[in-house]
Amino acid sequence: MKLSFSTLGCPDWSWSIVLSAAKDIGMDGVEVRCVGSELYAPHCAEFSEENAPATMERLAKLGLTIPVLDSNASIALAEGSAMAMREAREYIDLAARIGTPYVRVMCIPVPQPADADLELCSRQYAELCAYGESRGVTPLLETNGPLGDSSVMKSLMDGIPSANKGVLWDIHHPYRYFGESPATPY
Repeated sequence: MKLSFSTLGCPDWSWSIVLSAAKDIGMDGVEVRCVGSELYAPHCAEFSEENAPATMERLAKLGLTIPVLDSNASIALAEGSAMAMREAREYIDLAARIGTPYVRVMCIPVPQPADADLELCSRQYAELCAYGESRGVTPLLETNGPLGDSSVMKSLMDGIPSANKGVLWDIHHPYRYFGESPATPY
């Protein structure tokens, strides 16, 4: 098993501090949600066209990887749909450029169950799966909102025709909002 931590938990840390901490505590990687005050990974200086090669070389020298980039793209809301899809594609493009295999996308921007257009989510997720497949990146749909219910997530995922799909399983949301055990079968 490989261990990583999310930069969401250390929003005030510089990239150097993030890497030092990851190495010092024996992590294998860093899940990137933000770096310092920049919440949008495609805009982080460390991942710019000119800086990305040095960033990835430094990670490799430290024996660290970036297993997933965490977008904030919420793909089950009609309002802002075009912006969410643009964000998800920008994250997928960045992941492809830096060799990160996964990008997180979400149904809705809140963890608790709330209104969501699951048909829209399914259509847009299928589109992102195809987009990511052509770039060697798999979008992972997080268990949040109504998708924290394993049966709803399974139904949605079963309807996605692509093999380039997956779930980012945040065990807290299914447990807290739906009373599911981490052992609940998908």
